[in-house]
Amino acid sequence: MPISSSLANGSSAKPEVLIVGTGTTGLYLALALKSSGITPRIIDKLTRPAYGHKGSALWPRTLEIIESFGFIDHVLEKAMFPYPVCRYKTGTMEPASPNFNMFPKQESPDCVFKEPRFLGQNVHQTLVISSVFSQRGLMVERGVELIALEQFEDHVAVKLRHIAEGTIEETRFKYIVGCDGAKGLVRKYIGLDFIGESRLQRFAVGDLRLSPKSTFPHDTWHVWGSMGDVSLILRPSDTSREFALQVGGAHFAKYPEIFESLQSLRKFLAKMTGTNIFDEAEFPFMGPYNVNIRMTKTFSQGRVFLAGDACHLHTPSGGQGLNTGIQDSYNLGWKLALAVKGLAHPALLTSYEAERIPVVSAMLQLTTSVWNLGTQNSTADAMADVQNHQEFHQLGVNYRGSEWVIDDEIDRDKDAKDVSPYGGDVKGRIYAGDRAPNVSGLREFKDSEEIIRMFKLFDAGHHTVLVFADGLEVPSFDSMFHKLTSDIVRFVVIYQAGVFTKGINHRKGWTLVEDVEGSAHQSYQITSDGPKLFVIRPDGYIGARVHTAERVEEYFKVIIHM
Repeated sequence: MPISSSLANGSSAKPEVLIVGTGTTGLYLALALKSSGITPRIIDKLTRPAYGHKGSALWPRTLEIIESFGFIDHVLEKAMFPYPVCRYKTGTMEPASPNFNMFPKQESPDCVFKEPRFLGQNVHQTLVISSVFSQRGLMVERGVELIALEQFEDHVAVKLRHIAEGTIEETRFKYIVGCDGAKGLVRKYIGLDFIGESRLQRFAVGDLRLSPKSTFPHDTWHVWGSMGDVSLILRPSDTSREFALQVGGAHFAKYPEIFESLQSLRKFLAKMTGTNIFDEAEFPFMGPYNVNIRMTKTFSQGRVFLAGDACHLHTPSGGQGLNTGIQDSYNLGWKLALAVKGLAHPALLTSYEAERIPVVSAMLQLTTSVWNLGTQNSTADAMADVQNHQEFHQLGVNYRGSEWVIDDEIDRDKDAKDVSPYGGDVKGRIYAGDRAPNVSGLREFKDSEEIIRMFKLFDAGHHTVLVFADGLEVPSFDSMFHKLTSDIVRFVVIYQAGVFTKGINHRKGWTLVEDVEGSAHQSYQITSDGPKLFVIRPDGYIGARVHTAERVEEYFKVIIHM
């Protein structure tokens, strides 16, 4: 008999969202939904996580997202700092040039994470499933494959195959999200095709494990050759004696021995590196990789959505694929949760692709330009060029042009909306649609004297209304309180140091904060005649930057039924 969806989720309530695929995109979508009180069903046809250290780069914005879900310490315990790159003369261990740092540091004071960290995707996924899901009432159903779906006005009917049992389950969900990668079936079932190109360059990626008696520097990225010919990259992994391996290039086809046998692969490495260190190496994972630069025209059809590699494919340059997929999930999760609860404005779910497609398109252009530099010049040139692009940090991602954000002053600034989707604002201005600044030097008015950061006041499952009081009367928001419950929005009142006055319009449950160092007022650009009310979305972006409580209510009317 097919297992019931309620039992499969360990809950008496039938899940309303089906997530297909348990890569990082699917896992973080599940966490975003759970933060908002929605328990999805998560399936994968694979019986166990795929092995491999690929997809390892975690850029600063992704680290901030992980922190918002409350398990950043677990990730940082296992993740590695970026190591310098050493380029060798082909066939030798002789450096061809001085070592260089591939990854730019973010020096902005509101950034806790200044540079990326590296954690193999297999280790990352296992950590999330075993350490985080188990604590939050989430679980993955493995060996379950989506084999059919049909959309109706108020639901999606699906057929699921339980591979081990050989049974077919028929059930329904309000929404389905395909996080099942480039070859996933969800995209095909809704008739969406990739648009773009598949490059002729062929690559192989895998993991290399040294024998216990072999030693090789584990604190350097090692590079031989060029993508214009054939290149070899060995990157230290988070596992002792193991390296992530990438080999390929324009003339990759000239080296068929790479896949002929284990011994021939070892000989190839000896030829490229001029050392016999790898003569007894093992390869826990090894497989072909084709360079694709593609995305779908839309990220949804009806009640079915796509996220991550299921709707956009990047070159390996800068390791942006995984990070972009996690940001997809962070953007979609809270909106989908409101829809499941019956609270979302009918148009809210259309904002997912409206906001994400420009961001993804811009990143595809950037990663492609870096990749082209590597194929036309050298692998090292492409790696060095990564230093020139702060966009890879993803801290400048903005949705200023979105119809679902409100700003009282942006229209006065003619060029404020003309910034790059990844560029933030070089003039240092802040508007609705921007990432909310993370400032330090805040202290809650309670017994503890602990100094905290702004992000500690935000929550991945709630909107947060920031009220910069400045000794003035705090808005009561009376007209909103019977419509906005505490599971949707939280209020934080921020005072300048030394001006807090007890008892003025403070409601039970509001958080009162002193801006001890003045950093919040400075970063949020609070002036005597400027906006003092900010609505921070669950994904950490400014949804509203306005002057009055009435304008705050207007924002929520765009987002939910009121």
